Amino acid sequence: MEKKKGVSYVKNGLRYLKYFAVSSVILVFLQVAGGYWLISSRWSMFLSHEQMLRLSSEINEAESLPDNFIQLYDQLYPNIINASMAEQLAVNYGSRILFKRREVTNLPHCTCDLVYDIQIKSNSILANAHWPGRLQELEYGFAIEKFSSPKKCFDYVMNYQIKNLVTSSSEIKSLLSKDISSMTEDELFQVIMLVQGKIFN
Repeated sequence: MEKKKGVSYVKNGLRYLKYFAVSSVILVFLQVAGGYWLISSRWSMFLSHEQMLRLSSEINEAESLPDNFIQLYDQLYPNIINASMAEQLAVNYGSRILFKRREVTNLPHCTCDLVYDIQIKSNSILANAHWPGRLQELEYGFAIEKFSSPKKCFDYVMNYQIKNLVTSSSEIKSLLSKDISSMTEDELFQVIMLVQGKIFN
């Protein structure tokens, strides 16, 4: 009789443990889903659809980079050009938070989250938007991606950075006086390394 009671207690304990584990997983999932929804849609609290159309037109009109630049860049950094904001949030930040990963070069990074810091300098719509918090770059990245694409964000950010590099030194100015489409692989590599240093250092 006592043995049966003991077995019953163990079964009940395992059942409650199972319920607790399942409930914990569901709770974590709901928190993650809720956080993702908030980050990816919070922009709509501060900017209207019409304003986003105007802001994103600047990105959509960015000149496409030559194929030789795109091909070499993609070889060096395969998870940048077409990486989405969702991939960045789930894979990049997830790896860094859950697995304490420090090497992030090969993790997805959508350049749409770099657009905010560029546009706010010269765009009154964005500059005058009262946007509290510390995740504006990320939240705005989701907004821009919705109205544009990761590839157009890449074109926009790279063109901006390359243009700024021209004023860095006479040596860089000389390098960039040449059309990118006619550069050698070594020259393209130099440009990409300069741009990467300017963005990520």
